Amino acid sequence: MNGNGRKGSGARRIAGLALIAVLAAGLNGCGGDGDGYSELLFVSDRLGISVYSVSGGAPTLRDTALIPGIPGTYSRTGNLVTVTMQKHNVPDGYKIQLDFFAGTGGTATDGIYVATVVDENTFTIDDPAAGAITDGTVLRSPSVLFGATYSQTGTTVTITLAAHGLQSGDIVVLDYTSGAAVDDDVEIDTIVDPDTFTVEADAPVDTAGNVNVTIGGNYTIFGFAMHPSGQWLYVTSQYDCFQGNPYCWGSDLISRFAINWGNGTLTFEESYRTSDDDFSVTQEPSPVTLVFSADGTRLFHQDDELDGLRMWDCDPADGSLLLIAASGENTTGQHGIAVSDDGTRVYHGTEVFTVGPASLTLIPGGDSGEANQILAGTMFAIIGGGNTPQLHTYSLLDPDLPVLIAASANTPNRARDFALAQSGALIVTSGFGGLKSYTYDGANIVPAVGVGSTELSDGGLPFPPSGTLARVYRTISINAAEDLVAAAYFTNDPDAGTGGVPPSGFILANVATDGSLTLAGDFPGAYYARVARFYQKP
Repeated sequence: MNGNGRKGSGARRIAGLALIAVLAAGLNGCGGDGDGYSELLFVSDRLGISVYSVSGGAPTLRDTALIPGIPGTYSRTGNLVTVTMQKHNVPDGYKIQLDFFAGTGGTATDGIYVATVVDENTFTIDDPAAGAITDGTVLRSPSVLFGATYSQTGTTVTITLAAHGLQSGDIVVLDYTSGAAVDDDVEIDTIVDPDTFTVEADAPVDTAGNVNVTIGGNYTIFGFAMHPSGQWLYVTSQYDCFQGNPYCWGSDLISRFAINWGNGTLTFEESYRTSDDDFSVTQEPSPVTLVFSADGTRLFHQDDELDGLRMWDCDPADGSLLLIAASGENTTGQHGIAVSDDGTRVYHGTEVFTVGPASLTLIPGGDSGEANQILAGTMFAIIGGGNTPQLHTYSLLDPDLPVLIAASANTPNRARDFALAQSGALIVTSGFGGLKSYTYDGANIVPAVGVGSTELSDGGLPFPPSGTLARVYRTISINAAEDLVAAAYFTNDPDAGTGGVPPSGFILANVATDGSLTLAGDFPGAYYARVARFYQKP
């Protein structure tokens, strides 16, 4: 299904997609020339993807792209429109925004509707138009923006929004357009009546005016993978936390964007749900890590809610996906996966899965891993969770039995990902509080001893105590010249659950051959940046 139409809502957060307004850099950067770019940096910021060219450690924004909606199908009889959307997570009576695309007999009317839930995969709306339509497609925005009024006395803000349909505990985004109130993402405190609710502000003030209220969840982007052909970027995301923390876990999408290497832009093509009932899962998937086979015919993802792997067939002609296999629940634990060069094995830490035409089978034994990469018959992996992760290397001479070559001491920054030089001699990890570089000689992994600092830290702790904010660095990658790493980060608040709080963004750090690290730039954004990856044009 194609859905290029509507732009997303929520002006403040969409503005945050840019991460930075203006960044000085060369006109092409990243090896750019008259034929376009040979390398681009792709960064997530919860709502969407920003694309940068990078020159001399300075990024220039080339494009931003949004996931336009959650796909489904619909039919209409008279004024009643029935929408089928797998595990839609729409609470009964909530207002949702729908964009309809042509079906047999016409097209329903785009707009905001009140949903009547039929079951977990179906809801209905009343469309003022009439007639019969079959085989239509629809995209649902994960959030809807409404204009409202408010009054604030002390820290209590009373918001008037007709027939809001909300519940105590729901998260709303408040963008105040007049008066002295301060914009906020906040949990609803009290439902006064069907048209009124209250929230608590951070600071007291007596004021009143107008406010834009954004209702519903938003996308939380977790992973990227570029197709080996360089034609497409695939993006994992979750959405729809109607109640509680806006950080989402479950309710899944994999979305495909076409990459234009000529001008550095992305074009949305299609989204796929991974909640396929054929695999009889008891929970909703949360795809995190994405990895392609070398030939581009298979896409694998680690599912951090079901704790398993899933395999998709990928059509090299148009990039379309078809879910064909799952390893079962509780067969993985952390995020890392890597695919053997011949595509017959998938590694999760030292857990080994054999790949059949439509099967993923776990070989018993092994340890789960937070990040995996394979280089010239050697597998690099972060093994161990909690506060004791280590860098390991393994021989894959026997593809079904990784044999340990070397192990580092516990990584001081509770490492969650790493960037690996093509020689394998230099590794830079990312985690709580910063980055750390290591060297590897084929037999030993040790902290790098550079002329300069080999650790970049923001002073945070691996497990910040209550009331303490700390940065968490997640995805990290190295550029083609191997002199620059990009790492995405968000701010962890231990008092706000497992999600991030502002600011988020990415850093660029210069890395020398001896492992010395220097900060090239810090580019804060809006909410929850988890992915920053350099990709090179094949």
